[in-house]
Amino acid sequence: YAAEVVRRRWKDANVAIMGNHGAIKVTPSLHAVQFVNGLREKFDKIFCFLGGGTEATGSQLRLLAESLRLSAVSNWCLIPRFHPAYAKNPSPSGKTWQETWCNELQSLGMPSDLMMFTDELKTEEVVVLSDVVFGGCPTDFTKAICAGKRAVSLFTKETKEAFTREGGLDQ
Repeated sequence: YAAEVVRRRWKDANVAIMGNHGAIKVTPSLHAVQFVNGLREKFDKIFCFLGGGTEATGSQLRLLAESLRLSAVSNWCLIPRFHPAYAKNPSPSGKTWQETWCNELQSLGMPSDLMMFTDELKTEEVVVLSDVVFGGCPTDFTKAICAGKRAVSLFTKETKEAFTREGGLDQ
């Protein structure tokens, strides 16, 4: 509508609509709701981790694992969601990055029975159905916040370096 108003007044104007593309209402599928309700029968809290780039994700997982270990919250599960641009690609070890990161979580003491994996659900569904969403500073934080969920930034040195390298942010 805003573009129409501008074009009526200035016929030759170039119009660009800007905003945060993550600020949308997400309605999870019935399957997603049933999946998460099944988890809620076993766990009090459902956490989601959103991974980004290769260096930052590793450091964020280390911070998350230590934070959860020291937390007073018990009886939780974690649904890791790794960035699709990296998850299936090979890491230097020859395994995929997803396998590498999952192994890292286990080596940090996170039991595999607390990590729930599913490729059947969209990440945005997991985000809006979780209690808390962790990550560096992903776009899907906006979806979590719009759904009334807590979003916790795991802002590590590697996260800051990624922001500087990829976005030119140096502050």
